[in-house]
Amino acid sequence: MPNPNKNKRKRSLPKKSKSPPVKPEPKPKPIQKLSKIQTRGNSRRIIQEIKYYQKSTHPLIFRGSFYKVVIQICRELQIQCRWNIVALEALQEALELYLVMFLSDANLLAYHTGRVTLFPRDIQLLQRLRSSI
Repeated sequence: MPNPNKNKRKRSLPKKSKSPPVKPEPKPKPIQKLSKIQTRGNSRRIIQEIKYYQKSTHPLIFRGSFYKVVIQICRELQIQCRWNIVALEALQEALELYLVMFLSDANLLAYHTGRVTLFPRDIQLLQRLRSSI
């Protein structure tokens, strides 16, 4: 009796390509609420940054950009003058002192209303109070 499977051809599987496999796109991570440990770490970092800037004596505004703004304002007012570096540094120091005092007063206004966050309305109120004095 002849074997029926003998004459049948074996089916060959298609050859695999050597291209790298396609990776599925990663699913976005779900939004998680901050735990108490994470918020404590962030507040510690913020407090450290505040202490660093309170101890530092270097200017907070970059010198080059401040000098460019001062010279541009002089050109717009059509004032032709030369600026000494010491005079520009004194002007920058006075401006930074004014801004720090202004923002600390505005922060006191926000704290008075029971908030920690400084809003634009606090700054506007402070401007109105200072202009009336």
